[in-house]
Amino acid sequence: MKRIIFTALLLTVLLSLFAGNSDLIERTERWYEYNPNSLPHWMTPDEILRSDEIGRNFQETAPPVGPVRAISEFDQMDGVMIRWPLGIPVALVAALSQEIEVLTVVTSGQQSSCNSTFQNNGVNMSNITYMNASTDSYWSRDFGPWFIMDGNDELGVVDFVYNRPRPNDDEIPITYANTYGLNLFGMNLEQTGGNYMCDGLGTAAQTQIAYTENGNNQTNVNNLMQSYLGIENYFVIDDPNNTYIDHIDCWGKFLAPDKVLIRSVPTSHAQYDEIEAVANFFASEDCAWGYPYEVVRVYTPDNQPYSNSLIINNRVFVPVTGSSWDDEAIQSYVDAMPGYDIIEMPNTTSAAWESTDALHCRTHELADEDMLYVEHMPFHGELPADQDVIFEAYIYPYSGDPLYADSLYVELTINDQPVREQLLLANTTGNSYETAPYTLVPGAEYSYYIHAADQSGRSTDQPIMGALDPHQFTVEADAIAPVITHEAIVGGYDTILPILVEANITDNSQVLNAEMVYMINDGPEEYLTLIPQGGDIFSADFDVQTAGTLTIEYKISATDGVNESFFPSNRWYSFTLTPTANENDIQLPLVNSFDSVYPSPVVFGSDNVTLKYSSTSTPSFSIYNVKGQKVNEFTGQFGKTVNSINWDLQDQYNNRVSSGIYFIRMNSNEFNSIKKLLIIE
Repeated sequence: MKRIIFTALLLTVLLSLFAGNSDLIERTERWYEYNPNSLPHWMTPDEILRSDEIGRNFQETAPPVGPVRAISEFDQMDGVMIRWPLGIPVALVAALSQEIEVLTVVTSGQQSSCNSTFQNNGVNMSNITYMNASTDSYWSRDFGPWFIMDGNDELGVVDFVYNRPRPNDDEIPITYANTYGLNLFGMNLEQTGGNYMCDGLGTAAQTQIAYTENGNNQTNVNNLMQSYLGIENYFVIDDPNNTYIDHIDCWGKFLAPDKVLIRSVPTSHAQYDEIEAVANFFASEDCAWGYPYEVVRVYTPDNQPYSNSLIINNRVFVPVTGSSWDDEAIQSYVDAMPGYDIIEMPNTTSAAWESTDALHCRTHELADEDMLYVEHMPFHGELPADQDVIFEAYIYPYSGDPLYADSLYVELTINDQPVREQLLLANTTGNSYETAPYTLVPGAEYSYYIHAADQSGRSTDQPIMGALDPHQFTVEADAIAPVITHEAIVGGYDTILPILVEANITDNSQVLNAEMVYMINDGPEEYLTLIPQGGDIFSADFDVQTAGTLTIEYKISATDGVNESFFPSNRWYSFTLTPTANENDIQLPLVNSFDSVYPSPVVFGSDNVTLKYSSTSTPSFSIYNVKGQKVNEFTGQFGKTVNSINWDLQDQYNNRVSSGIYFIRMNSNEFNSIKKLLIIE
């Protein structure tokens, strides 16, 4: 009796409310004229009267085994869920079906009609799957399943209390989990999918209805979001749009773990201040990777629904309205998501795209149970110059298929050079992988990504677009010069040439160049390049072609590319020698010489450099980088006349070498010499 009295009182209050605000009734009646097969996005007057039915038959379960990872929209997906009768243009179904499974929720009695429509409109029927179930509306985003990976590395479905008294819609996550044999977890929170976005790394964002529809018990909401979804960083934000729906996808969207798209409006717009406040909020917050979000803006002067888009693997479907601002909106996505195929999608159905309801609301991505997932905390900002780094990653091939060992690597680019360096990832334990220690170049800028592939045919990059949108960091400039130790050379009468010049040189980063700087009989300074021999040893043979007693003054120099040091630091060593040769020998024309490398320095885009030399036997030329690694080798002609040969600046694999310092060593039976070459950008 008390319940009847309460219901009567409630009805009286609601009718009074509706009488004072007839817009809801008129809007609902107008909706049904054009959409007789679906309830509207809002709660109808009848549903308001039945709001006590929300959650009536909900079954709560224990949370999943942790740690739990909520699947983001930009994780690898296996399909898209839609509902028949459609709320989307069949052209969207056709476009989706070209690359991914489209799961259509339809009653058995309507499946034939649905099938005919698809067949007649260019839909790829090999990618169409049906799930027979009744629905109340086509808002599959709002009532569809939320996906997680649990601590047992199993894909699961999180069900929630749908915030509408729509029992058929509310049953869909359960039906899906049972159909596909997935674990089902009942989270006792009133929720809706259009008001939920996550980054796949423990961060989620919703508007304030996440709290208000759950009795404003913020602690309880936070705890359940953490237990069932693994959400540790939870943004609950006042809805800046100030509309009836309060869904976050009407104004914002995570595009990546470190990027969030927020709509923008003219300063004259009623909600300008609120929308800018949200954009500023995200710009001041750190993403899961430890640095502030990049806030991407999309201009919506007439409340266009551009943020209500669908990310599905490498494609993004953006709702467009025929506005003059459509092209600018598409460009915002192109700029923010390099490598993605950005597809504009007009709506030709009677249920047009609206600011509170568009493409995202009427579709729902379905997670790939066998996805290949790479977890990595990226380096960012400025790193110290005096430490090696190890790149670490956790790689999960959920298919159970083995990983390809040669396809697990970090690909690096230094200072935007076109040549990339690959560092192999080796398994350490379980799903953990890491590279060998890697020495950073002081003052350099790095970009990198991680690649993985398994024998299921899946491959992935982290970040998702790999080289097109890599992780980036810089290295602090080096202020420490190389340290040189060297035992002074002692000469004398009848000195046998050549003399070995050797030094031990260390640096906190790397030695880029080492030389003997010398003068003969107070002549001009000359330079002998010291070649790395392994460890910290650098050496070269010192030889002269001058007769008589000679006075040699010299010092050793070394540079790390920024700092230069000398040994001795403030004077010159000096020794005398008389080479074991007679003047007649010296007067003979030179027949073995390495005269020049031209041009040097050489600009990176040049075709080649010319090596000028003389040799009495077939000479070989070896090219070394600053690490002492041989990058190429070739032979020349011999004869007592001057010869030349060109090097095309390519390595032994026909790849253009990067800019930097290189050593060219000429060897023949009677002679060897080294020249230095600098390749600059």
